[in-house]
Amino acid sequence: MKKITILLSILVLASMLLGACAKATPEATKAPEATKAPEPTKAAEPTKEVIQLADLAGREITIAIENAYLPFNYVRLDTGQA
Repeated sequence: MKKITILLSILVLASMLLGACAKATPEATKAPEATKAPEPTKAAEPTKEVIQLADLAGREITIAIENAYLPFNYVRLDTGQA
């Protein structure tokens, strides 16, 4: 049993050493290339665009949200209400 433990320890140590000494691929260490900014273009004429929204006629709507983040997951300690 002791021989097996020693052998396994040596194998684990050797694999850790080989993993740490492995040569990195050139793609992993290569710095990203700088990109050239696009040439400025002549501004187009502004257009008047009308956006039509739906008429809700005073109806109440409900929107569901996830309560994983503040302020949505906050519960007041004094009232117990969200």
